[in-house]
Amino acid sequence: MQLPQGLDKYNIKLVDFGNACWTDKHFTDNIQTCEYRAPEAILKAKYDTSCDIWSFACMIFELLTGDYLFDPHEEKVKVIKKKEDYQNQDHLALFHELLGQIPLSIQISGHKDLYEKYFNKNGGFLHIKTVTRWTLKEVLLQKYKFVPYELRLAIAITKEDSFKTKISFRNICKSICLFSIDSTNSISF
Repeated sequence: MQLPQGLDKYNIKLVDFGNACWTDKHFTDNIQTCEYRAPEAILKAKYDTSCDIWSFACMIFELLTGDYLFDPHEEKVKVIKKKEDYQNQDHLALFHELLGQIPLSIQISGHKDLYEKYFNKNGGFLHIKTVTRWTLKEVLLQKYKFVPYELRLAIAITKEDSFKTKISFRNICKSICLFSIDSTNSISF
């Protein structure tokens, strides 16, 4: 596979696996760096390697833009007593902004006390009244001023054509929008 011109100059290394654990033995609910954390990790639900795909997509976005895809701030939601809780509430709201409402099945998949702390009975947020929606494409075009040609370049990297599923930047980032990955761990859409 030939990389688009200029991409071969980058040297990227993944480091700091301090929150890593085995796939067959989970010894903590505290996984992932905050900005790359999947909904399952925030809600302390069962998790699997799909959380790694989520983190990977967040890192790809960061490599392209220089910014976190999700950068929660505790200052936005001061009505909750614990700092971690209002940062988590903001993080969940950021998911909603970019990906749409978090499905009820995911909201209730974690610890019951967290569901009751963050969500109302209709699936909306308890402490955040307004969430403005915008798509990943809108973010890249409007906030980061990608032009359509650059957007196509950003999504051009794919696996070999012999694979049934082509994985590109768009597919990977789109996969995080699914909130769950099917049993084959397919990240296509």
